[in-house]
Amino acid sequence: MTSGDSINKRKRGVTLTSHGLQKLRDTIAHLEDEDNFGQKLTLSELSLRTRLTADTVSKLLAAEQGVDRRTLDRLIE
Repeated sequence: MTSGDSINKRKRGVTLTSHGLQKLRDTIAHLEDEDNFGQKLTLSELSLRTRLTADTVSKLLAAEQGVDRRTLDRLIE
């Protein structure tokens, strides 16, 4: 791979829009209030609930790296 190839490398995956990210954060806050006695859910707990790895949940919450569409669909379930 030449240096020019890395510049032209396309981004893969999808990220949440700012609106989608806010909806996700609102949903997590609701779950924390209703199911977790107001305590913050850890990445491990979110991972168990979504059946995604903690690393993937972290990427989704940061909305900086793309994930594949099926991962996003699984989160939304």
